[in-house]
Amino acid sequence: MKTVLLIEDEGKSWHWLRDSLISKFPELEVQEASDGQEALNIAHVSCPDVIIMDISTVGDDGLPIAERLRDMCPPAKILVLGDSNSSAYGEAKDKSAVDYVLGKDISNAKRIDSTVRLILGEGEKTRDA
Repeated sequence: MKTVLLIEDEGKSWHWLRDSLISKFPELEVQEASDGQEALNIAHVSCPDVIIMDISTVGDDGLPIAERLRDMCPPAKILVLGDSNSSAYGEAKDKSAVDYVLGKDISNAKRIDSTVRLILGEGEKTRDA
């Protein structure tokens, strides 16, 4: 079974993402972390196949956490979501620890689903991903 780790400090704001993943990919085990340290603890026990994280989490800058997760779980694909107007979003696109960068809102739900499908080997890469 493939696993996805969602890292988001505003838990309720991503219920749509968790629910979408569960409904579209019922074979996935979805784990959740509310901050970078919790994510590192989860990854230490069992590396997820896919990591979807907010570019900024409470108490942590998302990019160093992404780099630590990449070191801990080299095969994992890391998808970073963020405000496309932020400087951290642009910086994430340049980091080798990050595989994909998309905007963080429900309007990107289809692009996020397509990217997860691509990561899981279930679809073709789209121009948006």
